[in-house]
Amino acid sequence: MQVRHHLRNFSNMIRKSDPLIIEKMLNVGTCTKDQLCLEVDLYQNDSDEFDVDPRDCVFLGPKKLTWGFPVPAGTPVDIIFSRDDHGSIKATVVCKDVRVIHILVQ
Repeated sequence: MQVRHHLRNFSNMIRKSDPLIIEKMLNVGTCTKDQLCLEVDLYQNDSDEFDVDPRDCVFLGPKKLTWGFPVPAGTPVDIIFSRDDHGSIKATVVCKDVRVIHILVQ
């Protein structure tokens, strides 16, 4: 699974060779005053590489990851991507000690 986040960087978060059950973290920050969420674009690929051209991937769609309250620009946000033994992919957003779980792919 590849993620393009608000900085327009691509990160191949879950690679083909990774174990089925896995957890990986992406550290980002907010860009605007009173920001309520981050938007990420999800892509699927069959690569073992960290850097993958998005044209070689299947676009799964945009996802809005919210934490429920406004924060100032520059606030650190951690996104923990996890895949369980059924192949479901979740993103847990951690902002100012608040954790919100978003199901991305079932």
